[in-house]
Amino acid sequence: MSQLIKQYKMKTIKILTGIITLIIVGALSWALFLPSDIHIKQSVTINAPIGVVFNQINDLHNWNNWSPWKDTTLSAVFKGKEKGVGAKVVWTDKKEGESILTIVESEHFGSIKTLIEVADQDRKAEMNFTFEENVNKVTVYWERHIHDLSYPFGRFVGWMLQKGYEHNFALGLNHLKSHIEQNEMEAEYHGYEIIESTFNGGTYLASNASSTMDSMSNVMGKQFGAIMHLAINNKLQLVGAPMVQWHSYHPEAESQFTCLIPIQFDSTITAKNVYTMEIPTIKTLMVKYVGPYEGSYNAWVALDNYVVHNSLIMDGDPWEEYITDPGSEPDSSKWVTNIYFPVK
Repeated sequence: MSQLIKQYKMKTIKILTGIITLIIVGALSWALFLPSDIHIKQSVTINAPIGVVFNQINDLHNWNNWSPWKDTTLSAVFKGKEKGVGAKVVWTDKKEGESILTIVESEHFGSIKTLIEVADQDRKAEMNFTFEENVNKVTVYWERHIHDLSYPFGRFVGWMLQKGYEHNFALGLNHLKSHIEQNEMEAEYHGYEIIESTFNGGTYLASNASSTMDSMSNVMGKQFGAIMHLAINNKLQLVGAPMVQWHSYHPEAESQFTCLIPIQFDSTITAKNVYTMEIPTIKTLMVKYVGPYEGSYNAWVALDNYVVHNSLIMDGDPWEEYITDPGSEPDSSKWVTNIYFPVK
């Protein structure tokens, strides 16, 4: 009896070994036909102006509207520029640790390239978006290339990644289409009139600075004080209202800006932290805002929405022109500020 059991066990082992061998040989043979390079590509057509579609991807703050990987449990922090090249978001989770998504290329209304990096790991992934405009419709293509997959395991992993990315890309693009067509079709201008005009430019005394919101008024006061001191000492004629050109704005961190006062001057003058600069004649969008400085948010949103919904391209950093002197008008509800967006 024991001999029969032994023979049965040996036969079973041989059968299982044969099956496993066939599976391994089959898998290795299958891997021969799997590609070493993978091209993942999905697309969707959206009924909207190209500026609206492009802005949803070019501004990382908007990704939570449609991204297939949005997860409210992630701790996301935005860094770098507000949008476009240099904009990035950093997040952490228990599985991957810290990861960074950065926009590394951005061609207006043409293409966007992003790079995902996992901290402390040699893992990077590039993803590309391209846009094709046809009247008021835009086709968005979302792509990723994976190169040089090793045989056999790299190709197995690549095959699984391809299926996952195809699903997620299609899901994200469909979310993008739904969000835009349901929520982004009407521009909100908050009652402001957007004026398209030409800014004549001129010569300015300028001083660069950076500051947090808490110390903004003190820093600006010192910068404008230094400019006025130089103008008085050099007997320069002031020919307009003071301005601030905003290079970056971060409510919870430091913002970078340049304080400017226009002068009648035909040469160059320099001093400690103050210099002359030229602003050329340029096409602008302008909103007249009346009220305290801290209440201008909706005016800025109105200008930004106008740029997006009319598929315009910014041609430099925006600026504010302070028409009312707070020293002569104590009622902040009467302060007039012209906000300018230079556009192509």
